Amino acid sequence: MAMKEMSIKGIHRCGKARRTALILDSSAGWKLWIALTREEAHRIASELKTEGNHPACRCYTNSLYALIEGLLSPSGIGITSVILDASGGDMVVATVKMRVGALDTAETCHTADALALAIRLRVPVFATETLARLVEAKGARSRQDPLPTDAEAAPWLDRIKPTDFAQ
Repeated sequence: MAMKEMSIKGIHRCGKARRTALILDSSAGWKLWIALTREEAHRIASELKTEGNHPACRCYTNSLYALIEGLLSPSGIGITSVILDASGGDMVVATVKMRVGALDTAETCHTADALALAIRLRVPVFATETLARLVEAKGARSRQDPLPTDAEAAPWLDRIKPTDFAQ
């Protein structure tokens, strides 16, 4: 199965839509936006701060991901990567790949939690070809940029007059 490596760019909060998303970039130039609940955004933001050597939020000083890391390390279990795949509609499913000695195994995981683990453990994130095609097709159907292009705005700018704004 062909995979594309993704890099985590950060969290975006849209005040207008009151939604938060984790933004991932592919080497092919497309972006993947993972919608987050408030709690997921808080946990991931805390992991991003920890990765950047900034203090994490006090309520996540003993994070779930630190606990998982602490349980896996002494057992010789290493998380090697996170795989993102399309799961019907706009859903993204995550699989956490692990290695125990010579044995490779994988478990599905809540997407936001898998990404937070990837951030904490600094493991690569990959998107399947299926997800890549879905994201590229959606991008071709609708632009994510809410602002009009210059060509779209030019006719409006030609017609607008200061009196249009007078009260």
